[in-house]
Amino acid sequence: MTALELSIKYGDFTESFPIRLWPRKMPLDTAGKKVAVYDPEGFSLDAVRAIVPSATELTDLAALAGEGKPDVLIVGDEAVDETFAGAPAVKAYVNGGGRVVCLQQKNLPPSEMLPLNLAFDSQMQLHSRVFVTAPNHPLLAGLDDFDFKHWSGDYYVSRLSYAKPTMGNCRILLQTSHWRGLNNTPLLELPSGAGVFLLSQLDLVSKAGRAPAADEMLKRLVKYALEFQPRKPVRGAILSQAESPVVKTLRDRLGIILDVANGTDAAALKDADVVIVDGTDPEIATRLTAVQDTLKAALAAGKTILWHRLTPEQAELAAALTGKPVTAKDHGDGNRFVYVEPKPALLDGLSVFDTFYATVAAFPARSKNLPVAKHVVAVEGGQELLAGGGLVAVPVGPGQVIFSQVLWDAYDINEKDQDMQDRQDRYICVLLNNLGLPSQARGGIVDAYNVPDEKAFQVNLRPFVNMAFKDDEPANGKGGWTDQGRNDMRYFPVGPRRFQGVPFDVIVPEENDNRSCLTMRFMSPELKAKVENEGIPVKQKAKRLFIMHSSAWTPNDGRSVGDYTAHYADGTQETFGAHCVKHLRDWWTPTKPDSEDGHIAWIGKLAYEGWGAEVAMFMMAWNNPHPDKEIERITMVGRHPHYVLVAISGEKP
Repeated sequence: MTALELSIKYGDFTESFPIRLWPRKMPLDTAGKKVAVYDPEGFSLDAVRAIVPSATELTDLAALAGEGKPDVLIVGDEAVDETFAGAPAVKAYVNGGGRVVCLQQKNLPPSEMLPLNLAFDSQMQLHSRVFVTAPNHPLLAGLDDFDFKHWSGDYYVSRLSYAKPTMGNCRILLQTSHWRGLNNTPLLELPSGAGVFLLSQLDLVSKAGRAPAADEMLKRLVKYALEFQPRKPVRGAILSQAESPVVKTLRDRLGIILDVANGTDAAALKDADVVIVDGTDPEIATRLTAVQDTLKAALAAGKTILWHRLTPEQAELAAALTGKPVTAKDHGDGNRFVYVEPKPALLDGLSVFDTFYATVAAFPARSKNLPVAKHVVAVEGGQELLAGGGLVAVPVGPGQVIFSQVLWDAYDINEKDQDMQDRQDRYICVLLNNLGLPSQARGGIVDAYNVPDEKAFQVNLRPFVNMAFKDDEPANGKGGWTDQGRNDMRYFPVGPRRFQGVPFDVIVPEENDNRSCLTMRFMSPELKAKVENEGIPVKQKAKRLFIMHSSAWTPNDGRSVGDYTAHYADGTQETFGAHCVKHLRDWWTPTKPDSEDGHIAWIGKLAYEGWGAEVAMFMMAWNNPHPDKEIERITMVGRHPHYVLVAISGEKP
């Protein structure tokens, strides 16, 4: 590829445009290795053969287990969906060392096939511009954002990008925009076992022969897959206490595989390739003093020490370790760090958005900025990776000490939002993954329950509901949801559905006189008396009940927005509440509730044209203290006018 620049002069004004001249497309030499294409829809085989003439068509995935199995399997456009029967064969093939290039799909590949739980961009957008986020990766060497802009034809470069993972073993190679930020990616590398998945939502097949960058990327994907070698496992340890919040976050929630060393036993540190120093540990000075010689030996052996949140009080200890003056000073209220140019390899997969600490404006919260660090670091001879002292690498002999000041572990969920939480998780997970530390997290939405259909029952709410999910006209006291017009739940899926592993029967409004949910504000006196006094029939024994609900204009103080009472056949009763923050949040706040029994059931979008606010439906579980008793009926008292009950299911004992 040759880069030129076209300059156009208008009097005293000059405007320049980059021009790329691509060499003639040359076929890829596979050096005798086998490339097969699984293309049941017939979209991709010709495009692949234009790049790899020796590629063969594979129609029976059982061949992936045979002696003549291919070195690389290309899964063609629109070849798989969530019900793809070949998922086990593909998974076994990759775990055994196979390499899969999965081209553009309209449906998500089955979660059991991949090492991570993935989701598509919630807005299902098409993109005419895509941005490089891992410029040091071999797939993208020598390419930049201009090469992923306005491809020939309809100008689109990617379709239906994946939501960026926040954890797990993955490499985010490209990114796309979203109204909530740079949250999506059309190109992912997912190592799995001894093999790898390369997932591409780029328009490679439809632009084959028309967009040189598309041809080049298809060729590079196949070449990289042919040459792929799994990374050597790296062992990690953290110097801290087992009960440290940092340890619990890294190991328990984010799945990072780490040994914990408290300073009394240096064995774990000696075996580690990467040692994390927990600067938030109140006893870290004592622990560092006890293992200083071990850490110096690790650096002399070419290993890495990652110091999390160095404080001014710890600077002298850091100087003793690096052998160079180290200072830590207050950062102030700044809410962002940007990476230096050229982008360091340690930050491949991260964007400037991942170190931007601000919330998205969504009721009941306004947008706000939060400090991205308490202190910044300066070290003589150190290399700034995040400008301003947010991430600094200091070579010490053949090893290195890296000071990371980003507050990825700070702020309660009520101080931020889920988007910011995702960025915090992604920052530390990508950083540790780039250092080679493995993770056992699958990320994404994982069902909280697994209730078999035969163990489930649904409570019939049809005689009690009073509103639909869709509202055509606001403030008329009828129609749907909370009577705010297009600010409604019209995209919520109806009919028999599973949410969080629980079977529900969401009422189809067209089959029930345009009524599908119970909104407290619009209950007639007769319906109110019926719900509060007569109750909703159940007539089942239950291990637990599951309430599907949401709320608008929701308070944020933990109060109950709806009180439920289970009336047993023997005349006894139990009352439980649906509490805001604990069991559900405002429907415009798609963030998990605080309680272990509170969950996000569904995240979707509004019907506003040209905008894409995300909204949520929530689910709470109530563990029945008397599973041996039949629940005859449930009464409910609404404590908030905009509380909405959608469905009730139960799990049999």
